[in-house]
Amino acid sequence: MSSTINTLANVLQKVFRASSDPGMQAMQQTCLGYTRLGGVCANGLSAMISGLCPRPFSLAFHFLAMAMYGVGRLLLPFPSPKRLWSGAELLWVRISTKPFLPNTDTI
Repeated sequence: MSSTINTLANVLQKVFRASSDPGMQAMQQTCLGYTRLGGVCANGLSAMISGLCPRPFSLAFHFLAMAMYGVGRLLLPFPSPKRLWSGAELLWVRISTKPFLPNTDTI
């Protein structure tokens, strides 16, 4: 159970750390927008961080759903080359946070 909580807390700490990187700021807006959707999105994340839902599959589901939400939000209403580039940058930031690896910043 603690691995799910620690992984989610580590990713949230990395995402919401103060940064001037536009890709990270887009990721912050994606995380906040995903939780504003309510329902399963908000309940699932809050259940995981509180320890009520310790399943790693649920964590992976929410990470993928959040990435798809962020890219979809950037591409609507009409995909342009600039929006495609922003979506790729968002996915790159998402991948570079390494959600399933322990925090190696202090090593």
